[in-house]
Amino acid sequence: MSTTVESFQNHTTLTLPRNRASIEEEASWRWNTKAKSSNDQPSIEIGRWNKWHAGTHELIAPTFENHYTIEVLLGETYVDCFNDEKHVTGKLAGFGSTQVAAPGQQIRCRFDRSTEAIHLFIPRPTILTACEELQHRNCAEEIAIFDPCFATDPTMGRLIEAIAGAYSLHDAFISCYVESLMVAILARLIGARSDLIADRSSSSGLVKWRLRRAIDFIEANLQEHVTLSDIAKHAGLSRMHFAAQFRRATGFTPHQFLTLRRVERAKSLLSEGRLEIVEISANVGFHSQAYFTSVFRKITGTTPSCWRRSTSYNNKNGWT
Repeated sequence: MSTTVESFQNHTTLTLPRNRASIEEEASWRWNTKAKSSNDQPSIEIGRWNKWHAGTHELIAPTFENHYTIEVLLGETYVDCFNDEKHVTGKLAGFGSTQVAAPGQQIRCRFDRSTEAIHLFIPRPTILTACEELQHRNCAEEIAIFDPCFATDPTMGRLIEAIAGAYSLHDAFISCYVESLMVAILARLIGARSDLIADRSSSSGLVKWRLRRAIDFIEANLQEHVTLSDIAKHAGLSRMHFAAQFRRATGFTPHQFLTLRRVERAKSLLSEGRLEIVEISANVGFHSQAYFTSVFRKITGTTPSCWRRSTSYNNKNGWT
């Protein structure tokens, strides 16, 4: 269960864990069971990583689709950090060194020694609202929080130590204390300067995690009647906003992309040779064989039956 408190000029809602008797001790680096199984009202979660490793070791974090992951080191270590397999930093990191992973980002780090770290798992809506309140203006839905890339920040280290210590206290006003610390941490992360927040959605289309969710949904439902509203809802955006961002990211409208994926799946089924063309058309979401043939010819320049014969001939003769 969670308790909800008001902050940021009495507008922002922070949902914090009600039971603060202890911080979740992570079985795996950056893994938090509550954040991973978040419900419709996810809360800010906190975890501690303090497992010992001999010498240099590499850790790979799980991805969280609805939370930002904030890591703050409480000791010194040399770290090489990779974000979505891109090397972003290699440095000696000290107390308070902070790294921010956005939802959907894959983080891999190589440490030269063991060190304790505190991880915050902050829901996307909380970050967005905090940004708007701190900057006193509306922010784009797709925001990018500046990643310090393990830059040493003793102030952040002290804030994290304070909030970690608060989880062992029992006091009638502890919720206010924890809330105040969390507000300070969010302000430190986000900052009031606009250069710390970049609106990438208008120039580069959907962010990776939304695009991946949309494409995965399309691939899993090629046989079904899929509408723009269905895909947009799965990606968490309005229909018009999603359609514009999807086209910017892929070069295709959602309908064009869906049709192309259906034709590609049809090609695969045609090459297998097990199903009749009428069955294949139904399997890839076309309401009739005639319409399927028309769309297939428009995209490939040939009919499904001709394509199957051609593929069968090429395979028989060892051509690709």
